[in-house]
Amino acid sequence: MPLRHFVDGIITHWLVAHPTPSYSLTVAHSHGHGDHTAGDVQFSNRAKTSVVPASLEGVKNFFGFTNWPNETVFFDLGGRILRVIAGPGHEEAAILFYDPWTGVLFTGDTVYPGRLYVVDMFAYIATLDRAITVMAEVPVSYLLGCHIEMSSTPGHDHPLGSLSHPGEAPLPMRPGQLVALRERAVEIAHVPGVYKFDDVIIYNGKAVVDDYLNPSSGTEGGRD
Repeated sequence: MPLRHFVDGIITHWLVAHPTPSYSLTVAHSHGHGDHTAGDVQFSNRAKTSVVPASLEGVKNFFGFTNWPNETVFFDLGGRILRVIAGPGHEEAAILFYDPWTGVLFTGDTVYPGRLYVVDMFAYIATLDRAITVMAEVPVSYLLGCHIEMSSTPGHDHPLGSLSHPGEAPLPMRPGQLVALRERAVEIAHVPGVYKFDDVIIYNGKAVVDDYLNPSSGTEGGRD
């Protein structure tokens, strides 16, 4: 996938309208899973570019977290200051971004209309609490995650490995859905398994996630 070519095209177009000789590019991720970081090598030799290591230490050091995960920090894009929220639960180095210009809360793989793989439910609930605290302080227009797996039929997803998603659910989610998700997570926290809801499916527990993503390691556990 020519990601570098695509990004360079966006930047070139933007610089024509907004000449900024001192601009720089930051390549950062919501978390460190390979489907998110696979394109990093394309930017490794790009001028004026910082590629943020997707490790926990890399994320903490780059964004300036000193009390991970119990804090929200800020990242200045140049007059556009993002809030960066520590977001472990799906993955230990996960983060969420809030953009004040659009009101969008970028939730990565923590919240999206699909299968939410939670390896540490109590860390995950704490992440949702931090996000809800931010929503109480600033206007949030939508939640935008990184995947769509739910269909337009409530409670039904497109199977893992599907090559097309006819009638998929829309990517933007409403702020109220985050609050509802937190309530569901608390209810199921102590019982690993698979829990289907109209807008998401929660896979609670590392063993449950591993069984689903690696079927040869065992059978899928939990409840539907």
